[in-house]
Amino acid sequence: MPKSSLRAQERAAQSQINSTNKNTFVFTLYRILNDNNYTCLHWSIDGLMVVIESPEDVQAKILPVHFHTDKYSSFTRQFHIYGFKRKTDGRKEKRLQGYCLFLHPDFRRNRFDRLGNIKRKAIIKDKFNEKLEYKSGAVLMGH
Repeated sequence: MPKSSLRAQERAAQSQINSTNKNTFVFTLYRILNDNNYTCLHWSIDGLMVVIESPEDVQAKILPVHFHTDKYSSFTRQFHIYGFKRKTDGRKEKRLQGYCLFLHPDFRRNRFDRLGNIKRKAIIKDKFNEKLEYKSGAVLMGH
């Protein structure tokens, strides 16, 4: 695909993000990654994963501005709520060191058309043991 055509699609996608879905985690994250303004949070080279290079910088520079929080743990929790899988884990080192990679089959660079497939998992409270579980799809009936 020619670069000019790709840029036109990206501009149309950005316009749609800004006008209809600007408040959701997935669309905000997609916009940030496509704007390419941060080295601490970006697409992987192949455009299949989200790369967090510096959790400290994400926490200081991105979260307060775009996600109205300063808690890195809240940010990464959103990835799990939306069905992303953690491919590498920077938590195994000292707190907030090392990078993390997150993957979702419908979250791809230049594939705005697939973002609508990403759904927030419903939080179901189990009345028997009072723990929270994340379930995808419809509400499950109790026994």
